[in-house]
Amino acid sequence: MCLLIANPDNQPIGLDIIETATESNPDGFGFAFVKDGQVKIHKTTSCDPDEQRNLLKKHGWPQLVHWRYTTS
Repeated sequence: MCLLIANPDNQPIGLDIIETATESNPDGFGFAFVKDGQVKIHKTTSCDPDEQRNLLKKHGWPQLVHWRYTTS
């Protein structure tokens, strides 16, 4: 099952949470954020928690973060 985290505040998600989420849901990563009043979406197959954290810190809030776990 996938994992979703709503992150409404200007507070980065802790690296420990990102690492645990990536280990449990290793099949993709993406997030939605608001920029200039519009919802933007970023998707990647990156499983590097540091890269994920840097991407999340780079973009605005609120955010909806998704770690994918493939099922059949």
